[in-house]
Order: sequence, then C-alpha cells, then structure tokens
Amino acid sequence: MVKSAALLFVCVSAPMFGGTLFIGAGPGGGPQVNSYNDSSLVLNGSFFGFTPIFTGGVSVAASNGTVVVGSGAGTAPTVNLFNDQTFVSTGSFAPFAPAFTGGVTVAAGDGVIVAGAGPGGGPQVNVYDANTLALTAAFFAFPVSFTGGVSVAESGHHIVVGGGSGGASKVSVFSDLGTSIGSFFAFNPLYQSGISVAAGDGKIVVGGGSGSAPEVKIFDATTFNLLGDFFAFTPSVQTGVSVAIGDGEIAVGLLSGGSPEVRIFDENTLVQEGDFLAFAPSFQGGTSVALEAAQVAPPPPPSSVPEPAVGLLVALGLAGVVVWRRRA
Repeated sequence: MVKSAALLFVCVSAPMFGGTLFIGAGPGGGPQVNSYNDSSLVLNGSFFGFTPIFTGGVSVAASNGTVVVGSGAGTAPTVNLFNDQTFVSTGSFAPFAPAFTGGVTVAAGDGVIVAGAGPGGGPQVNVYDANTLALTAAFFAFPVSFTGGVSVAESGHHIVVGGGSGGASKVSVFSDLGTSIGSFFAFNPLYQSGISVAAGDGKIVVGGGSGSAPEVKIFDATTFNLLGDFFAFTPSVQTGVSVAIGDGEIAVGLLSGGSPEVRIFDENTLVQEGDFLAFAPSFQGGTSVALEAAQVAPPPPPSSVPEPAVGLLVALGLAGVVVWRRRA
C-alpha cells in the first residue's frame, strides 16, 4: 500500500540571534576589540580596529551589524567600521581635522553614527548617515570653551552627550539633527571628573568619569527621573567606568588605570550577572564597552513539505506545525 503524501504547512519562526558585547582596549595596549556573546560571555572572536602598533586606545559602538571603532588620543581622528560577524572592514572616515589628535568617542543606532571629540578640542559632535557616511549634523554640546572632550550615545533618534574630564556631570540630549531636547545633572553639580554615557531600552546610563568612583546611575530617557544607582565595583576603585546598555543588560568596564575587568548587570534589578577579564590581567589601560542588541533574521516564506520530512514537532497550532529555532 502506498502511503499518502499529505502536505503540512511548516512555519519556521525568525531565529533570534543573541546580543553581542564588544570590548575595546584602552590606552597602553594594541587597538584590540573583542566580541562576546552577551549571555554566555563566550568569546566570538577579536580584531584590531587600527594598525596593531597604535597604543592610544579605542572607543567602540555597535548597531545593525556594524562595529564602529574610534581612534584614541595620539593620532589623526579616524572612525573605522567592521562587519560584526566577520570583522571585515566595511568603511572608514575622518570626523575632524587631521591636526586634532585628542581621540574620537563613538556611538551608533537608528541609522546614524555619532562621533564626539576627545580632550583638547571643543565639545563637537558630528552625526553621519550610517549607510552613506555623509555628514547630517554637527553641533557643540557644551560651551565652545570646554576642552575636556565628550562621551556620546544614541538611542531612539536622540543623541546623549556627557562632558569629559574637568567637566561637570551635565548630560545633554539632542535630536539626531542636533536640536536641543533637554539636560540634567547626573551627579552633584560641583562634581568635575566628567562622565561616560550610554542609552537604550528607554533609559540613559551615566558612569563616573576618569579618577572618580565607579558609580553608575540610570535615568528615564524621557523624564530624566532617576531609576537606579549602584557601584559597579568597589567604591575605592577610583578609575571611573565606561558603560553600555542593551538587551536588558548594563555592561560596565573600568577606565584607564584599572584592570580589564567587565561586569554585567540586569538593567532592572541591577543584580550582577557576569564578571570577566576581557584582556590580560596585567593590562591597566581600561576598556570601552558596547552592547549590540539581538538581531532577528527575516523569516523564510511558508513552504509545504511531505509529511515524512517533518522531523521536529515542537508545537502544533491552528495554522499548522510551528518549529521554533533559537540560538541562545
């Protein structure tokens, strides 16, 4: 007897690719960038953002399949782009005049790349189209006389800017076109060590700057109300911290003068979820941290297959057999 080749519609849901944590080496070592799965903290791979002999450190950001790496102090200001899976170079541009050697801080999201000037120049912020690399906006986030550099973040078509060393803890928020939206002080207005900033999941994260305690504060991105406050490391560690937020997590790394230790916290409960050394324990240049949200691959079109070919039945819904594939 011949078995009937009845057809079943098999719908394969879009696989969720886990978020990725990128760690860039601070000054004193090579311009290395490491990639980790943000759940397991397993190393995916590593690459150099610039020529290996450069020791000025790097700033990192990641969004939509691209890792953005900004040069640290000591060289012409350069932003290099890489594929987040293969680490192959996909582009490069110079955001500021070649004579400026104070370094570049970077952010990425919502189809833009943001470049902030490091110490020694004015508090300039440039915004670029992430596809064409065309300049779309340029503005000063603070008074032109401030030369401590800036930290930048991007989320929800808003650019968040914090002042660098010697600056107060003022956080200024702008549209992607450079229009001022609002500002607030993350710490005591008399605080002058600068801050690092991150943005995502409807929140703004602020970390203490170079030479300060490793305090981290979380604010609502719309109301600027304080949502949380904690020390990511022992308060006596006075190096300041770099911060990142995404996929429900906050990543915190020590700045120059600290070990290459990175800690991961739940962004709502602030409970520590992970702790590891991104580079050799002897490296004291600190780290720059970035979180790239999980990406959902486009679902394949529905297809009909003979019944014997259906090898995995996870759930039977009204529309037919649904097979979930998810990579942790």
